[in-house]
Amino acid sequence: MAELQDALIDKTWIRDPARRSADQGGIYTLSAPAAPGRGGQETLAFRADGSFSMTGPGPDDRTGARTGTWKIEGDRVVLGFDGHDARATVQLSGDGAIALRGE
Repeated sequence: MAELQDALIDKTWIRDPARRSADQGGIYTLSAPAAPGRGGQETLAFRADGSFSMTGPGPDDRTGARTGTWKIEGDRVVLGFDGHDARATVQLSGDGAIALRGE
C-alpha cells in the first residue's frame, strides 16, 4: 500500500493521447507528448492529504478543473469526485504509467 501511495503523490500525471486502456479509460504518464487541440493537457495530481485535482479541456474548450478525494483499497486507488456521484479507479501498470477507469 505504501508503495502505491509513494508512486502517486506529489507528481503530476499527464494523459497520453496516444494510449487508451481497454475500456476506453485514460492512461497517464509522468511525461506524455503534448495533446493536440484546445484546453490543454489532461492532468491528474494526488496530494498526501487525500485530495486530488484533475485538469483538462472543459465544455467550452477552456481548461477546467475537478477536485475530489482519493483512498487506497487493496491494489487500486478509488477516486471520489466532490459534488459528483462519479467514481473511478487508478491502477499502476508495469511500465510506470497509471490507468484511470470510470466505475
